Amino acid sequence: MHEILHFPVKVIQSKVLFVAQLLWDKEENMMSNTNDLLNRINNCYSSMSKGQKLLATYITDNYDKAVFLTAAKMGETVGVSESTVVRFATYLGYKGYPEFQRALEELVRNKLNSVQRMEVTYGRISQSKILETVLSADADKIKTTLEKIDHSAFEVAVSTILEAKNIYIVGIRSCAPLASFLGFYLNLMFDISDITEEELPYLGVLKAVLGYMDTEHYNYADLANEINLMTGGISSQINIYADTKKKDSFHAKYEVRSKILYQNLEEGLRLLSEILMGTQITDEKRLYEILARIKSRLQMSLSSAGHSVSAMRAMSYFSPVARFNDLVGGIALYRTIAELEEHFEEKKQFLMDKLRSLTEKIFVKNRLLISLTADAEGYQLLEEKFPQFLTVLPDGEKEGEAVTFHCEKKNEGFLDASKVQYVSRAGNYLSKGYSYTGALRILKVILSYDYLWINVRVKGGAYGCMSGFMRNGDAYFTSYRDPNLKSTNEIYEGIPAYLRAFDADERDMTKYIIGTVSDMDTPLNPAAKGMRSVSAYLTNISYEELQRERNEVLDAQPENIKNLAVLIEAVLAQDALCVIGAEENVEAEKDMFLEVKNLY
Repeated sequence: MHEILHFPVKVIQSKVLFVAQLLWDKEENMMSNTNDLLNRINNCYSSMSKGQKLLATYITDNYDKAVFLTAAKMGETVGVSESTVVRFATYLGYKGYPEFQRALEELVRNKLNSVQRMEVTYGRISQSKILETVLSADADKIKTTLEKIDHSAFEVAVSTILEAKNIYIVGIRSCAPLASFLGFYLNLMFDISDITEEELPYLGVLKAVLGYMDTEHYNYADLANEINLMTGGISSQINIYADTKKKDSFHAKYEVRSKILYQNLEEGLRLLSEILMGTQITDEKRLYEILARIKSRLQMSLSSAGHSVSAMRAMSYFSPVARFNDLVGGIALYRTIAELEEHFEEKKQFLMDKLRSLTEKIFVKNRLLISLTADAEGYQLLEEKFPQFLTVLPDGEKEGEAVTFHCEKKNEGFLDASKVQYVSRAGNYLSKGYSYTGALRILKVILSYDYLWINVRVKGGAYGCMSGFMRNGDAYFTSYRDPNLKSTNEIYEGIPAYLRAFDADERDMTKYIIGTVSDMDTPLNPAAKGMRSVSAYLTNISYEELQRERNEVLDAQPENIKNLAVLIEAVLAQDALCVIGAEENVEAEKDMFLEVKNLY
């Protein structure tokens, strides 16, 4: 879709920055207020009048329709007077209906997907008018561009770009996909499946070290500048890919991800080799700074993302995959980092030796898998340039047998300084003889929209509630910033009974299916498409299986959801519980846990 473009051009030492910004799709710094309207409705609902509650329910369920209604029309639709609608707006704290409607528009802009946003932009278009309406809008924008553009400025921009030594392309929001096609994504994946449990936390340290310490030819500040000049970024990730065909089988990878323009490929590969083979792990002061930074970031993560951390910890009691993730990025990693920082002087030499030994062991040809996302030109270019990079890597030993993880049920209650809880229950359904099905995707949506949302969020007062069902059988339920603990766990226990009584009509079932499919069909940029493909390869998922899952979603009936009750019972029966919460609340319910300990 064409839009009016500005061409602000700034030349700095023969480096050109070119930014195309969509005028009508301006970035608004209002993310913190995205759900302000819904929060106001939730907070005021219990004290509302009968008519106001009708309005609140209608708006919550139909905000994509309500945004188009005048006060009079909304009153007519809901069955209340126009004055009731206006009073409802002021009751929520808005100065009047116009201000309320602007808040509703903001909610719609941030909540709807791209197709729905088009409906908001163009109105409700009949099927026969979609093509005509959209193309007419495009024609108008092209015409406006021709009328408004400064031709002399355009010529200057083109000439400057053509003459520039380096060109940096930044695509903002809707322009981002266009910008992404001008480079390609190279992911170097080194197998670490045989790295022991004792060594894995040190990989979490290594991930933070590589690219942030001096190398053979750069100090770390100059290295950062060079990375920013020659690439779209170089970063390290540690991931595990569970094999969907073999229980407890997996591929673990240390990944070095980069985004490089074709013209800078040679320089990008040189920087990758500099980081992997030339990092000097000798600067004690810098190493301590990095440890302190990791510790601080992990503390923030444990406190702000306690729902994810506690869910991962609960699954680590029985799941090798979750145990791995906890060791390289969860509570287990934090405890290793805290120990290293506290006793740095006596452990620094051991740490530096360990990081160097892991580097020598991992970054070798025999452990390398390459993932490339590019067009045919990019693939050919990599074929030409990559052999030179490989000469830098030693052959090394092939990976050994995958490590066996020691999972142990602990049911921990972690004491935190906050006044809220993150309550997680987990289990594995494959180990109990049940199979993955597309209906589990729908169940996640149903729980988020209905049972968990109503009981944990609306009635219980938590900020959020989530669930997940992985293909390897791992499943969890978790709450976010939850004032409750025991009652939330009891709500989880009530899920099977809710499912046995589940009886959605055709309209509601269609709503749940659409919500599920929209999540499955989220538009992906090239980098995300590449990662999805390599993930499918490593987890042993075929296109046919993905299509079967889609069909199971599209063909789902209420009976399919009811049949999941026994699966959820099997998950809950494993009684894997982890809570991060306020000391007084966890201590008050200490009988629920096998261990109660401080988080920090």
